[in-house]
Amino acid sequence: RAVSPPEAERRWPFGSSTGLRLLHGAEFSSDPERPVRSDDLAVPVGDGHADRCLLLSPPLPRPLDLAGAAVARINATADTPSADWAVRLTALD
Repeated sequence: RAVSPPEAERRWPFGSSTGLRLLHGAEFSSDPERPVRSDDLAVPVGDGHADRCLLLSPPLPRPLDLAGAAVARINATADTPSADWAVRLTALD
């Protein structure tokens, strides 16, 4: 299998021809009394959490191996003095 050079970058912008779609969470609220657990690896599909959003891509045409750090660029706004954002990449079978 061909390996892309380390500096290769793939972009999957939301709402483009990549097929990336929002399943839930276009707007969401956070409850500081119920923080999201960092050790919970379940994919939050329809679990009722109002503090998460979920984007889904179509199946990749071929296997993709990630070597090194993945970078996610997020454009978001918050109506609070500060906000923390986290991204998790999950492979679904």
